[in-house]
Amino acid sequence: MNPSTDFGQLLLERKNAAMVWGLLWLPAVLLGAWGALQLNAAIPDVNLAATLFVLALVVFVAPFLLPGRVLRFHERGVTEKVPFQGVFPLRYEDVEHMTWRAVKPDVGVTVHAELTGGGRRLRFEARMDTGGRFQQNLDALRDRIAAHVAARVERRIQANQPFHWGSRRGPGVRIQSDGIAYRPSGFLGAGEEQLVPWTTPLTFAIRDGFLAVSASGGREELFSMACEEPDFYPGLVVFAAMGQARRV
Repeated sequence: MNPSTDFGQLLLERKNAAMVWGLLWLPAVLLGAWGALQLNAAIPDVNLAATLFVLALVVFVAPFLLPGRVLRFHERGVTEKVPFQGVFPLRYEDVEHMTWRAVKPDVGVTVHAELTGGGRRLRFEARMDTGGRFQQNLDALRDRIAAHVAARVERRIQANQPFHWGSRRGPGVRIQSDGIAYRPSGFLGAGEEQLVPWTTPLTFAIRDGFLAVSASGGREELFSMACEEPDFYPGLVVFAAMGQARRV
């Protein structure tokens, strides 16, 4: 079955030069340097230098002309087309882990993402203007994939298998069937693990790339987590669904 048909409507497409072609840029620089040496030699060899410069130009431009890696994100899955290797499909429901990191340089936003599942690890990068249509589509795609991973996480929790939300450093947040566990930060490092039952009303806020969770009515936050942590967005979906959590 054709994955592009089985996966539904095409939502987003990313084209990148394959890494193998990037290896050609070093030979291009070396050829250009060799040509410069021929021109600056005691007895310049103009013909050889011209030949080397032409070769350097061809090798440098080749990565932009040769086939590259293509990612096509559909409604139900993503396909990765690798030059000379074929097309590799990955259903969103088979994605086990996702990391989605947004970096804001001087202009725009750069997203670094990684999806793991089906025996594959898929990485991609996207640069865009802040608030543009492309960013809106990419955010919608992130939420779509996160919802699929969250469904897998919920099934795991219902089977009494705790889910580690984010890295195990810092607060070491763990989502489980009876509540959410974390280690409060202190002057001397993380303290003893605390368990907050799902019946406890909580509030959360996302500011400047960080999530802060507090008890409703309380001034002190229970724990905080960077949005770039592993499985942050699927964990947020599960956290909001299982607990009495209100965003402020």
